[in-house]
Amino acid sequence: SVWSAALQKARAILRPHQRSAVEYMLDRYASGLTGHFVAMDTGLGKTLTALAFVMELLSRGEGARFDRIVWVTPPGTKLEKRASNQSPENYQLIRNLMRELRGPDALVEVPVCFVDKRHPHIALAPPPSQQLRESGAAPHWEPQICIVHHDHLRTIVNDIMKVAPRSFFVFDEVDQMYGASQRTSAALDIAGSCAGFVAQTATPIPCSSNMECM
Repeated sequence: SVWSAALQKARAILRPHQRSAVEYMLDRYASGLTGHFVAMDTGLGKTLTALAFVMELLSRGEGARFDRIVWVTPPGTKLEKRASNQSPENYQLIRNLMRELRGPDALVEVPVCFVDKRHPHIALAPPPSQQLRESGAAPHWEPQICIVHHDHLRTIVNDIMKVAPRSFFVFDEVDQMYGASQRTSAALDIAGSCAGFVAQTATPIPCSSNMECM
């Protein structure tokens, strides 16, 4: 499968600190702790670490618990200012993340899509039933990474909450989700309902009451 091939590549390129983080999260997950926090300086490979952890879960059968990986990330600079341009290629950080996950310069090649806030149900649609897949009536299906713009989280939270129990989440640059905001409230609701999550950042976070919730 695509995910199996990606995992083999990831295992070959993980650095020692990334491998230690993945193994630690796997141990925590096996003990029933489904939420994980990763703090690494910029350039030390948070994206690959989180991705390798998810791929290890998929390889061990834990993927049966979730249909998709929802990756919530800040957008970065908007390259074209027209409000109508909602393409992921128009947001610098989202574009860079998508290129890390697919294409010629990808760290590993995995299925990925962008969740358009105007039509979130398209990317978040449920997979075909197991019965249909086994009968051949539905095409082969594998989980994919669904990328969500940070600031769209609050506007599509109802759609996301419908699929959260069958989804694994990565909250990127989670330090931006600790202010008193609708985005923070949405992230906390999702973290309490989803199949599992990784919250990651390169920025130290001061202790707060919200930290206890995560």
